[in-house]
Amino acid sequence: MKSTLVFALSLATFGLPAVAQQPPRVAVEISTPTPVAKAGAEIRIDVKVTNESDGTIWLMKALGPDGQAESANGVEVYDGLGKRLPWAVDHPMIWSSRKGIRVAPGKSENDFLILSKLFDMNAPGKYTVIVRQELPPMDSASGKDTIYVPSKPLTITVTE
Repeated sequence: MKSTLVFALSLATFGLPAVAQQPPRVAVEISTPTPVAKAGAEIRIDVKVTNESDGTIWLMKALGPDGQAESANGVEVYDGLGKRLPWAVDHPMIWSSRKGIRVAPGKSENDFLILSKLFDMNAPGKYTVIVRQELPPMDSASGKDTIYVPSKPLTITVTE
């Protein structure tokens, strides 16, 4: 009885415990028109982000033309042995700032990136690509970290 009274007084004094806010439901799909490419050829990755939640979400995007999806996505490439490739030393960074865009429930946003400009994929073999879409913090006052939603892996084969 005494512990129940103390708990009830604590709730009355300090309020209900905070409930963690769930990240929005978002699907990230990646595809390529060239799943098999010759060494040195351009490799394009199409990125489609779909809002599967009940509310509008915010996505980040390069301030400028499409084709710079790396500005708002973590891009990872692994070789056939599972070793992560480093960014190309001279990879171009065309975008200098980003903008937030709203995506309504059930709607999608499409963009693309040129993977072969970002990573050295000239050696023949199989490469695995994962894109992680950046979602800005839902409540900046809470100090929550940015959320990254991963795509399913995509395999690309580079031939001689």
